[in-house]
Amino acid sequence: LKSLQVLPGVEYVRDNQEILARLQGIVRFLLLLGYLSLLAVSVSTLIIISHIIRMSIYARKDQISTLRLLGAAESFLAVPFLWEGVLIALLGNLLAVLLILPVARFIYGQIPKIIPFFPVLPLDNLLFGLIVLLTGISVFFGLIGSFLGLSSARELL
Repeated sequence: LKSLQVLPGVEYVRDNQEILARLQGIVRFLLLLGYLSLLAVSVSTLIIISHIIRMSIYARKDQISTLRLLGAAESFLAVPFLWEGVLIALLGNLLAVLLILPVARFIYGQIPKIIPFFPVLPLDNLLFGLIVLLTGISVFFGLIGSFLGLSSARELL
């Protein structure tokens, strides 16, 4: 910086190290907040879906017993409950996407105003990647929650 300031025609050299250090702190905080939020949502999703599946199995125990007497395999009885967990997770995913899209668009529009020198990526690519990621995570947690619910009610299947 000192060598740049002594160049002829240079009146002022701006040092953005302090701003960059603050931005790194904000990014670290947001990253930690994101991980903690993901952990909380993941655990609650698994618990809720597994309880819903278990309650659904208990509500249909007479039908399950009848199907068992008719010779239905365990996998034949389990697959509808797996699908139920995945559909519940996908409905939650749809709700999350519908809530996140306007918020993401708003925040994305504010970034150039707050940090004018910060380059931003195309919004559509980011949103598409976010939707794909959320959908994949939702299906994964729907399946895991269903398996947990099925394993806890294994005596009925």
